[in-house]
Amino acid sequence: MSAFQLHLSYRRALEEDAAAGLAEQLPRLSNGRGATPLEQWLAQPLAQVEAGPGKVPLSLAHKRLCGLLLLPLACQWLLDGQLPDLSPCRLSLDPGQGHAEDGRGSGIAALQTLVHAINRHFRGHKLPPRIIASNSAVYLAAPWTRLGMALPEPARFEAPARQWMALFGDDIAGAIDWAHFHWPDRQLLLPHRKDCCLRYKVCNGELCGTCNRYSREQMAANLRQWLDNQITTG
Repeated sequence: MSAFQLHLSYRRALEEDAAAGLAEQLPRLSNGRGATPLEQWLAQPLAQVEAGPGKVPLSLAHKRLCGLLLLPLACQWLLDGQLPDLSPCRLSLDPGQGHAEDGRGSGIAALQTLVHAINRHFRGHKLPPRIIASNSAVYLAAPWTRLGMALPEPARFEAPARQWMALFGDDIAGAIDWAHFHWPDRQLLLPHRKDCCLRYKVCNGELCGTCNRYSREQMAANLRQWLDNQITTG
């Protein structure tokens, strides 16, 4: 499917009863200007995170930028089939929100260009390419992860999710696997990273939910516990 066909497929999924309210929960960029221009952020990534050992701060800075920009932009394309102006001079950030100033609209090519420009900057800062690809992949895949968590028969979303990831190149598309989890009362589809973001080194050994340091069996056990907690607290 083309990028626009993937947008249409995503919109159809959001029309299902089980997806009620999901579109409103997906993040978007804010219209306006944040405190830190993207170009400044890229020039000084270590200023955006706490100090830590080795490549950890650089990985976490990249991961944060993916969450503030790539995640909402992936959501916006799949929701709307269009994007704001992604010229770097029009993008900026606050600690918890990415921003795009008014300007001409952009297509999927602009998002592809932005992804590769950001990743090129971090390669220039000597962050290993495999970590860059894995960080990018998890956030670009996140809109499909939301469907895979919310809707029945989530395995049907693996093929379009893979086609979406392929838009951003083999390195990013190949940086995650798609994991299927089945229980009598629930099914889930989630990405499983192939390389760790290193966050555990500054978080008392705590791993992210999709970390490659978890086996599929460990992921399944963690997810089942999370589901049971949701039922208990719900």
